[in-house]
Amino acid sequence: MPSAEDTTRQRLLNVLREDAAKLHEVRADLDRIGKGKDGYISSTEARGLHALALSLIARNEETIGAYYKITKPN
Repeated sequence: MPSAEDTTRQRLLNVLREDAAKLHEVRADLDRIGKGKDGYISSTEARGLHALALSLIARNEETIGAYYKITKPN
């Protein structure tokens, strides 16, 4: 049976993977908008994508910090 630490470690790794996938999608959307491939996009939508990217980055940093606390050598 896995320990609580192993379970927490796996959960944090899963969160990092999910956030990385979401951030990749948001960055692709922002790149597409920047190149004008989707035509017009409102500034509200663009600001929303930027805010989502920033929140994912901040959450990623927090998750990495929590993962490090669990896995750091003594």
